[in-house]
Amino acid sequence: MVMEDCLGYAEELSSIIADTARSHGCDCILFSGGVDTSFIAVSLSLRGVKFHAITVVFPGVSFDEEYSRALARKLGFSHEVVRGLTSDVEDCLRVVMSVLRTIDPIEVVCDIPVCIGLKHALKHRCRCVLTGDGGDELFLGYDFLLNLPVEELKTWLKEVMRKQGFSAERIGEHLGLRVISGFFTEEVKAFSEKVPLECRVNSYGGRVWGKFLLRIFLARHGIGEIAWRKKTPINIGSGSNSLLYEWSRKVSVEEVVELAHSSNIYFPSHAHAYLYKKLLEYGLELPSMCNDSDSVCPICGRCISRGHCSFCGASLRGEFQVNVYSDDELLFEKLFGYAR
Repeated sequence: MVMEDCLGYAEELSSIIADTARSHGCDCILFSGGVDTSFIAVSLSLRGVKFHAITVVFPGVSFDEEYSRALARKLGFSHEVVRGLTSDVEDCLRVVMSVLRTIDPIEVVCDIPVCIGLKHALKHRCRCVLTGDGGDELFLGYDFLLNLPVEELKTWLKEVMRKQGFSAERIGEHLGLRVISGFFTEEVKAFSEKVPLECRVNSYGGRVWGKFLLRIFLARHGIGEIAWRKKTPINIGSGSNSLLYEWSRKVSVEEVVELAHSSNIYFPSHAHAYLYKKLLEYGLELPSMCNDSDSVCPICGRCISRGHCSFCGASLRGEFQVNVYSDDELLFEKLFGYAR
């Protein structure tokens, strides 16, 4: 009975998303071939909404192209695979850093393919672009959520409702293009409050899955290969993670140490230092140092909000544990050895 109930919720959600596309004139989607964007593509296709799908991939290993091409062939919608070229990356690096003012390498490599996709949407004369943002948040798609107690999941969902939006919307605004997070509209947020937890997290095939209602919807419509696809972050699925290696090679340890002296930032990675140099090169204003001793980031000195620093990407786990991207296990030792 749970399966049929969850399918009912999924059909209602599918209808809401299609209505959103119609009412806002959304004629394009950023399409990874993952669960969220495939749910949107199927929802629009079933309800006769015409759209153009854009998939961005980078040289090397990219998982998204295979899945996205397969679904586009199956449903017959307009589809374009865009290769992330060097010139596109440089243009979008400036855009992303101008909009977000961050040196967090993971945030930037996730947002560059988004920016490239939106720039191609403009070339395609799209009036409005739907993204899959919000699905992981409202319907519990992140792996770390799957084994949390019920009360912690409820607390997570309450916090999520306070989220202001997603970077794709801000990047779209900067480019002059309307972007709508398909799973984070007011209509979807209101709908999500009645969806039971067992339709968000449940077991199938011997393992626990998040976004259960989205997955069984896809499976019911004959798209099992995507329905039970493991969650793949955009930087992995698109292959934009390769940029991290490129950036890391462009900054020596000596440069990182020198920048640490001049900026009072203990760079966790060479990529952080590279992005800091680009921030200066672009003449962008740095976020102010934090004056609240209880909220100061131990890595960069900016203010942390809800346990996360948007400037360097550090997250606090407990009183003493800091999680942050690093590309050099010994870099902290080198920095502290030089900088003290």
